[in-house]
Amino acid sequence: MNKIYRIIWNSALNAWVVVSELTRNHTKRASATVATAVLATLLFATVQANATDDDDLYLEPVQRTAVVLSFRSDKEGTGEKEGTEDSNWAVYFDEKRVLKAGAITLKAGDNLKIKQNTNENTNENTNENTNDSSFTYSLKKDLTDLTSVETEKLSFGANGNKVNITSDTKGLNFAKETAGTNGDPTVHLNGIGSTLTDTLLNTGATTNVTNDNVTDDEKKRAASVKDVLNAGWNIKGVKPGTTASDNVDFVRTYDTVEFLSADTKTTTVNVESKDNGKKTEVKIGAKTSVIKEKDGKLVTGKGKDENGSSTDEGEGLVTAKEVIDAVNKAGWRMKTTTANGQTGQADKFETVTSGTKVTFASGNGTTATVSKDDQGNITVKYDVNVGDALNVNQLQNSGWNLDSKAVAGSSGKVISGNVSPSKGKMDETVNINAGNNIEITRNGKNIDIATSMTPQFSSVSLGAGADAPTLSVDDEGALNVGSKDANKPVRITNVAPGVKEGDVTNVAQLKGVAQNLNNRIDNVDGNARAGIAQAIATAGLAQAYLPGKSMMAIGGGTYRGEAGYAIGYSSISDTGNWVIKGTASGNSRGHFGASASVGYQW
Repeated sequence: MNKIYRIIWNSALNAWVVVSELTRNHTKRASATVATAVLATLLFATVQANATDDDDLYLEPVQRTAVVLSFRSDKEGTGEKEGTEDSNWAVYFDEKRVLKAGAITLKAGDNLKIKQNTNENTNENTNENTNDSSFTYSLKKDLTDLTSVETEKLSFGANGNKVNITSDTKGLNFAKETAGTNGDPTVHLNGIGSTLTDTLLNTGATTNVTNDNVTDDEKKRAASVKDVLNAGWNIKGVKPGTTASDNVDFVRTYDTVEFLSADTKTTTVNVESKDNGKKTEVKIGAKTSVIKEKDGKLVTGKGKDENGSSTDEGEGLVTAKEVIDAVNKAGWRMKTTTANGQTGQADKFETVTSGTKVTFASGNGTTATVSKDDQGNITVKYDVNVGDALNVNQLQNSGWNLDSKAVAGSSGKVISGNVSPSKGKMDETVNINAGNNIEITRNGKNIDIATSMTPQFSSVSLGAGADAPTLSVDDEGALNVGSKDANKPVRITNVAPGVKEGDVTNVAQLKGVAQNLNNRIDNVDGNARAGIAQAIATAGLAQAYLPGKSMMAIGGGTYRGEAGYAIGYSSISDTGNWVIKGTASGNSRGHFGASASVGYQW
């Protein structure tokens, strides 16, 4: 018998039913209740039409059979499976011949939402009502407890403020969904915490900031604008009124660093930007003055301006040589008057420079006496000889004029004192004092003024110009050799070879040491290669191996251009227990070696 089944909704039973249509002598219909339309197709082999009215002559009996369905969970793609047990779902007929089944519950897991939709439809051909149910899964708007998310793009925000986050080989990319008015899609990241020390707090000046407390993990953080403003560098130096170097200030981003001269009369500071602002050069120079001698006085003068006046105010720096030359040319002026009756010498000044010997001679009717007291004061005294007729006015006006001027053409300079000559009268003391690095020696009537043989200067410049070498001593007593241009090194030439420990070594000696060292290294390398060749020759010697036998062997070896040779003797006792061996070897370097051994084997 052919059986055709259809699944329809039975309004009377309020359930889905399976209907069998008989194709022989009648058109009676029978139905069986089922829980779902899908299961009906699985039961067509065992379920036959069941009569629902009294006319069951042509109806086939129903064979009730239980069906058990097995459900198994599995994963696909990037899905995740939890649990490994399978579950069974039973479908069976009850005592009223109604097909029943257990319930299947569809649940939404974490961060999922499920929606069930039921639609009632009417078949136009059969006028039968059917219900369709559908289940829709979707993500919740608020996701929680996520451990990871993998996607090509993340989007945040709405209403024109959406920001997309993507990733490529260069890293994360942030871009606005809708670019601004200027077409700029870049995004501001707000709320980024600051990692660096906060130097922006208004709690006084910050003098020193270190990053020792920043860990390696913190160094990988994103920097905030506050971090950029907190970045900078420390300034360390000697503060006014102190002698030790100390932290002075911390320079933040956008702070202004101004380079000034402490004394514009002696130093200059020039700041120049180069390479399109990539490099800034700060040059600190010295303003120099020139010391000249004029009429025994020391004056300063460097150049002339448009009005013919000197542009050198005498407050610049001078070299040690200029000071020495100025001192040697400085002195005091002397002259005689017509009253003394010296024709051709009247009112003509002569300069007494440093080191010049001045002799005070006795004149007509006078006796000159020069003396020096314990304080170094020198006194020149003239005594009038008895019997000479001098009036009081002559005695009072007798004496000499004292003046100090720089020697012409020298770098001497009169530092201070009276600018006009002073007259020394009878019995007045004329003091000739020794200044820095000046020595005055008086032997009787002679006064010797000379430069000290052991002068002391803070620095000495040899020669003129920016390349002139400068000698100075630092705070630790070390000698510094430099130049007026601090950035330019100085070369010392014509240095004699050092003889004793502590002497300076010249370049020739240094090259000799290097050459000697290279020769010794080459010699060691050659000896080593020859020794290796000698060892190879010794190792290659043949040896007796039969009891009661002896062997004399000769071997040779070579290694990296050197050669070695060896001769050896070996012997084994008749019993084969005792073995003796001796070798002698040599190499191409003229070195020799030997070895001897005895062994017992069993």
